[in-house]
Amino acid sequence: MTAEAHWAEYRNTTVTARPTPTLSVLWLLRRAVLGPEEQHLGHVRDVVVRPGECRYPLVAGVVALLGGCEVFLPTAALACLPPEWVQLTSAVKLRRFAHRDGDLLLGAEILDRRLSTWLHRRPVRAHDLLLSPSIDGWLLSKVVIQNRVHRWLRSGQHDGLLDWKAVRTR
Repeated sequence: MTAEAHWAEYRNTTVTARPTPTLSVLWLLRRAVLGPEEQHLGHVRDVVVRPGECRYPLVAGVVALLGGCEVFLPTAALACLPPEWVQLTSAVKLRRFAHRDGDLLLGAEILDRRLSTWLHRRPVRAHDLLLSPSIDGWLLSKVVIQNRVHRWLRSGQHDGLLDWKAVRTR
């Protein structure tokens, strides 16, 4: 095959990237928490991320309501995150959840709140948050935004996705 034929074939092919699977925090909240034997233990109350030197905060774990008590389940103790539930890998020593300095509770502190960004003059509302898988675990990667001005025009629709790097955290 000549170089010209190769380039002609290359130009005529459509390259489609596989979409990165994401996980909606809004959808994850209230999901069932199952034990290693698939017994129902409780449900997810919140998602904890720890912002660090990385561009995207890493998910540290979930806060779950088990037997009327809020406990922290680290990601290392989770066999899988949804599609349908959160499952523990094995018996875990449960400790009451205590909010640590630097931790962000996505449901309580970010979701449905107004955020300042580097791209918008006015604050935008975080309608949902998206987690993306990485080698290290799940990362907070995107914010589904909904501007206040347009909310009445398009109920149920969002204005777009905002990369988490554009959010002012300090």
